[in-house]
Amino acid sequence: MKFDALKYEKLLEYSNDIFLQKHMQKEKEFLLNLANINDKTIFDLGAGYGRILKIIKDFPSIIAIELLPNMFEELNNRYNNFSNIKLLNSDITKINDWYSKVNMTTPVFLIMQNTLGTIMGSTDILLESIKNIIHQDKGEIIISLFRQKALSKWGLIFYESIQEMAGKVDFDKSIFEEGIFVSNTGYKSKWFNDNEIKKIIEYFELPLVNEYWDETFCILHLSNL
Repeated sequence: MKFDALKYEKLLEYSNDIFLQKHMQKEKEFLLNLANINDKTIFDLGAGYGRILKIIKDFPSIIAIELLPNMFEELNNRYNNFSNIKLLNSDITKINDWYSKVNMTTPVFLIMQNTLGTIMGSTDILLESIKNIIHQDKGEIIISLFRQKALSKWGLIFYESIQEMAGKVDFDKSIFEEGIFVSNTGYKSKWFNDNEIKKIIEYFELPLVNEYWDETFCILHLSNL
């Protein structure tokens, strides 16, 4: 699947899908409710064209990381003149390669709109790196996930609405009972069941300071502060 930044923005951010719009609104509420923002550095992992940056662009310290060339080009076009935002064209799973090289305060990691389920590299390496950093540097993480039980119903409706970008569902390769969606263009996404989400929470060994659950998604905020 070849991501097109402007098409992605049109099909997802400005979608008429009520569940997707609710998801994005709840993400916004979590971000704007972050306390003591002047003492924190936000890491937007998988920043895309800057959907989340529209919400937090006035936060004092932001580092946005995006790997895909088309997405990063649009991200750079929109935010390269912001003195409070540093843009990195890098793989988020290789966090240890760039984390120590940036100037920052208390880290807050964002993994939004089910980015964890679409990562091309190892999610285990990413989560382990974030966990170690948060425990070492007294940080936080906000992560939003799509729920497996919604994939075979709302998920198929959602993917049909972005078919011109993601492609048609490949029913032979998709495994809905495991939360796996695969399209005929090779796009793949993992949706998480409740047990998997519970394991993610337990893995970080941190207080869950805020959470929101909907039939289609959940958002978690864990903190070591």
